[in-house]
Amino acid sequence: WFIKILESIGISITDKETFKYVFRKLIGHFLLFGFSGTFTMLSLVMNDYLMHKFKWKVTLFCLGLGVVVAVVSELIQVVVPGRYGTFTDVFIDLAGYIGFAAIVYLIYFLVIRHKSKAK
Repeated sequence: WFIKILESIGISITDKETFKYVFRKLIGHFLLFGFSGTFTMLSLVMNDYLMHKFKWKVTLFCLGLGVVVAVVSELIQVVVPGRYGTFTDVFIDLAGYIGFAAIVYLIYFLVIRHKSKAK
Protein backbone atom coordinates (compact mmCIF):
# COMPACT_ATOMS: atom_id res chain seq x y z
CA TRP A 1 0.00 0.00 0.00
CA PHE A 2 2.84 2.38 0.78
CA ILE A 3 4.49 1.74 -2.59
CA LYS A 4 1.21 2.57 -4.34
CA ILE A 5 1.01 5.85 -2.42
CA LEU A 6 4.58 6.76 -3.39
CA GLU A 7 3.97 5.88 -7.03
CA SER A 8 0.75 7.95 -7.05
CA ILE A 9 2.72 11.06 -6.07
CA GLY A 10 5.38 10.41 -8.71
CA ILE A 11 8.05 8.47 -6.79
CA SER A 12 9.01 5.40 -8.79
CA ILE A 13 10.15 2.30 -6.91
CA THR A 14 12.11 0.02 -9.25
CA ASP A 15 12.97 -2.82 -6.86
CA LYS A 16 9.85 -3.38 -4.79
CA GLU A 17 11.20 -6.34 -2.82
CA THR A 18 14.24 -4.40 -1.63
CA PHE A 19 12.06 -1.44 -0.75
CA LYS A 20 9.67 -3.67 1.24
CA TYR A 21 12.61 -5.23 3.08
CA VAL A 22 14.15 -1.85 3.99
CA PHE A 23 10.76 -0.39 4.94
CA ARG A 24 9.99 -3.39 7.18
CA LYS A 25 13.37 -3.13 8.89
CA LEU A 26 12.96 0.62 9.33
CA ILE A 27 9.48 0.42 10.84
CA GLY A 28 9.55 -3.01 12.48
CA HIS A 29 12.95 -2.76 14.04
CA PHE A 30 14.53 0.69 14.06
CA LEU A 31 11.49 2.84 14.89
CA LEU A 32 9.83 0.29 17.17
CA PHE A 33 12.97 0.03 19.28
CA GLY A 34 13.44 3.78 18.94
CA PHE A 35 10.10 4.35 20.63
CA SER A 36 11.05 1.84 23.30
CA GLY A 37 14.34 3.64 23.94
CA THR A 38 12.56 6.99 24.03
CA PHE A 39 10.01 5.97 26.62
CA THR A 40 12.48 3.98 28.71
CA MET A 41 14.88 6.91 28.91
CA LEU A 42 12.02 9.35 29.52
CA SER A 43 10.74 7.27 32.43
CA LEU A 44 14.22 7.23 33.94
CA VAL A 45 15.15 10.89 33.48
CA MET A 46 11.77 12.06 34.73
CA ASN A 47 12.50 10.36 38.05
CA ASP A 48 14.55 13.00 39.88
CA TYR A 49 15.51 10.63 42.68
CA LEU A 50 17.10 8.14 40.28
CA MET A 51 18.87 10.80 38.26
CA HIS A 52 20.37 12.54 41.31
CA LYS A 53 21.34 9.41 43.21
CA PHE A 54 22.64 7.20 40.39
CA LYS A 55 23.40 9.69 37.56
CA TRP A 56 25.29 7.90 34.75
CA LYS A 57 24.32 4.46 36.09
CA VAL A 58 20.74 5.19 35.01
CA THR A 59 21.95 5.67 31.45
CA LEU A 60 23.91 2.42 31.55
CA PHE A 61 20.86 0.62 32.91
CA CYS A 62 18.72 2.00 30.08
CA LEU A 63 21.24 0.94 27.46
CA GLY A 64 21.68 -2.49 29.06
CA LEU A 65 17.93 -2.98 29.04
CA GLY A 66 17.88 -2.19 25.32
CA VAL A 67 20.58 -4.76 24.62
CA VAL A 68 18.71 -7.43 26.60
CA VAL A 69 15.39 -6.74 24.87
CA ALA A 70 16.97 -6.69 21.39
CA VAL A 71 18.82 -9.97 21.93
CA VAL A 72 15.89 -11.74 23.60
CA SER A 73 13.45 -10.65 20.87
CA GLU A 74 15.71 -12.18 18.22
CA LEU A 75 16.33 -15.34 20.28
CA ILE A 76 12.57 -15.85 20.56
CA GLN A 77 12.34 -15.79 16.76
CA VAL A 78 14.86 -18.64 16.56
CA VAL A 79 12.42 -21.03 18.27
CA VAL A 80 9.29 -19.87 16.42
CA PRO A 81 8.58 -21.98 13.31
CA GLY A 82 8.88 -19.96 10.10
CA ARG A 83 10.85 -17.16 11.76
CA TYR A 84 14.55 -16.61 12.21
CA GLY A 85 16.60 -14.21 14.28
CA THR A 86 19.61 -12.41 12.86
CA PHE A 87 22.49 -10.40 14.26
CA THR A 88 21.67 -7.71 11.69
CA ASP A 89 18.25 -7.24 13.28
CA VAL A 90 19.85 -6.98 16.73
CA PHE A 91 22.11 -4.19 15.45
CA ILE A 92 19.19 -2.39 13.78
CA ASP A 93 17.20 -2.70 17.03
CA LEU A 94 20.10 -1.34 19.07
CA ALA A 95 20.69 1.54 16.64
CA GLY A 96 17.08 2.65 17.03
CA TYR A 97 17.00 2.12 20.80
CA ILE A 98 20.32 3.79 21.57
CA GLY A 99 19.83 6.57 19.03
CA PHE A 100 16.45 7.66 20.34
CA ALA A 101 17.47 7.18 24.01
CA ALA A 102 20.55 9.33 23.38
CA ILE A 103 18.41 12.11 21.90
CA VAL A 104 16.15 12.07 24.98
CA TYR A 105 19.16 12.11 27.30
CA LEU A 106 20.75 14.96 25.34
CA ILE A 107 17.57 17.02 25.62
CA TYR A 108 17.41 16.25 29.36
CA PHE A 109 21.07 17.26 29.77
CA LEU A 110 20.55 20.53 27.90
CA VAL A 111 17.46 21.40 29.96
CA ILE A 112 19.27 20.66 33.23
CA ARG A 113 22.29 22.70 32.10
CA HIS A 114 20.04 25.60 31.09
CA LYS A 115 18.28 25.50 34.48
CA SER A 116 21.58 25.49 36.38
CA LYS A 117 22.86 28.46 34.38
CA ALA A 118 19.62 30.35 35.05
CA LYS A 119 20.15 30.02 38.80
